[in-house]
Amino acid sequence: MAAQHLQNPASVEHLANQLEEARQFAAGLSQEEKSSKARTFIQSQINQLKSELEKAKKYPDC
Repeated sequence: MAAQHLQNPASVEHLANQLEEARQFAAGLSQEEKSSKARTFIQSQINQLKSELEKAKKYPDC
């Protein structure tokens, strides 16, 4: 599902706006910079989930 959000420009822009409202961006960033940072955030979350899934596969009893 997160991968779908990464491919959807409207979803990325929506997340960028949410991050801006939460004051997660430095002042003066362009919308493209904000969207780029939002895409980076989504990708980092995908990577983290993949890592957690790999751990779960290696150690299913934990």
